[in-house]
Amino acid sequence: LACTMPESPGAFQKFYGLIYPCNVTEFSYRYHRADAPADVIVAFQPQTDQFMDRLAAHGYAPRDITDDELVNTHLRHLNGGRSEFVGDERIFRFEFPEAPGALKNFLAHFETDAFNCSLFHYRNYGHDFGRVLVGVQATTDRAERKLNDFLEKLGYRYTEETHNPTYVQFLTSQRCLKR
Repeated sequence: LACTMPESPGAFQKFYGLIYPCNVTEFSYRYHRADAPADVIVAFQPQTDQFMDRLAAHGYAPRDITDDELVNTHLRHLNGGRSEFVGDERIFRFEFPEAPGALKNFLAHFETDAFNCSLFHYRNYGHDFGRVLVGVQATTDRAERKLNDFLEKLGYRYTEETHNPTYVQFLTSQRCLKR
């Protein structure tokens, strides 16, 4: 599906709550700007009219892109790209267990009052663990402490990629990085 989502803390959790307990097989999102809705690509099973109607009723404007060759071949990998509005972003590669509830567990621990999800990319490749790329904005010392606590308590393997030159080149405006 292609849909729009409010660009506000907690919107991802609310969206996921509308499709849970469906198995999310792909989710692609990148923060763009606070005053515009986010564009999201999501795939989940089973994708039924019931969930499409539920998302539409909550303002997500879902559009079935199952047979859209441009999306399936290219756009799903390019959704988002560089953002000039992600100051204080830290980027992490996570290994999620490929098990029901792994995303729900992640979102349950994610403290939207302390930090914001600025990027989320996941695609199920059928392995024992899912490779997930997550961007997090933590704009205060308190938020940084809470983010570090979150990473420790979550229990998923992760690698911070904030200083990876390829991340900096393709997904940021260098003047946005604080570190």
